[in-house]
Amino acid sequence: MTLRVLIPTLLLLVPIAEGQLLTGARVDRPLTVGEVHHWEVDAAAGDFVQVVAVQRGVDVVATVLDPAGQAVGTFDTPNGDLEQEIRFIAGPPGRYRVEIRAAMPEAEPGRYSIRLAARRPATATDRRVAAAISAQVDANRLRMSPDARRASLERYRDAMALWREAGERAGEANALRAMGFAYIRLKEDDEAYKVFSQTRGLWRELGDVRAEAFALLVLGTIHTRREEPLDTRAKALEALPLFRRAGDRWQEAFTLGEIGDTYARMKNRAQADRWFDRALAVARKTRKPSLQAAILGNRARACEVLGDTAGALDAYTRSADLWDAARMPKHAAEARAQIAKLQTPRFNTVPH
Repeated sequence: MTLRVLIPTLLLLVPIAEGQLLTGARVDRPLTVGEVHHWEVDAAAGDFVQVVAVQRGVDVVATVLDPAGQAVGTFDTPNGDLEQEIRFIAGPPGRYRVEIRAAMPEAEPGRYSIRLAARRPATATDRRVAAAISAQVDANRLRMSPDARRASLERYRDAMALWREAGERAGEANALRAMGFAYIRLKEDDEAYKVFSQTRGLWRELGDVRAEAFALLVLGTIHTRREEPLDTRAKALEALPLFRRAGDRWQEAFTLGEIGDTYARMKNRAQADRWFDRALAVARKTRKPSLQAAILGNRARACEVLGDTAGALDAYTRSADLWDAARMPKHAAEARAQIAKLQTPRFNTVPH
């Protein structure tokens, strides 16, 4: 699973004025790290506004500002090619601004499309949706603080109840998934396992195979923490065809690599190599150097587990070169730091 890193405040952001969003008109744009795209929406007081952004090859974050420049909310989604709904109720009338930027401080260029899906006087259901979003944003904020993390659980329950009142089961499933991550951060894996099992069932009922597959991978991660490699492998094997059905080659490649890593931990070199070879084959088809670099980094760590220093050095070297090709110097430096570490005398072991 990929951990999101917040953009450092020192990162130079380049504002780009894109224009006004009109109902139903979809606009497609490339996006590079460091850019901030500004889109404008005119709204009357009490209007419900829904903007839909679809990210392709880059994880985006959207921030909404009111006519006075005050933040209304920040909207984010898991990594990957997902439709992201940006929904809010306008306070003062005027021109609202939607800012789009890449979520990661280092990422390859990608694309996104954006459109104004709705702008109308808010209904009672719209207000429930807005209240659910507010509760979930508050819960997410609490989850980030170690001292307030347990308090986030109740706010997630509030959000789930509001999503149910609004008749939005996908919102309820998202809140439940976020609650599961709170349990993981609290190191309460048994509760997290129950939550993600329930989440997996909700996504299956909703027909969202990609979200179901992610829930399976999280369940597999918990099995890894319990040192249950056979169960980890079983969850990854369940997730694999779901990512294929969703057309998500990025996560398909990572899942293949996860299976390879599990075999490495079981000291089965032949099967580990087989699954990592399959992961790299899928990664190459995406033409994304960063994906190939990440898979090779995982393979290098698997080689370390197997005691194969020479194999690890080779994989880290190829990974670093691909991170360079993707123009991600931080990741390239991390790979080369691992190379330097392995080249110290105490790591020079004979491959098994």
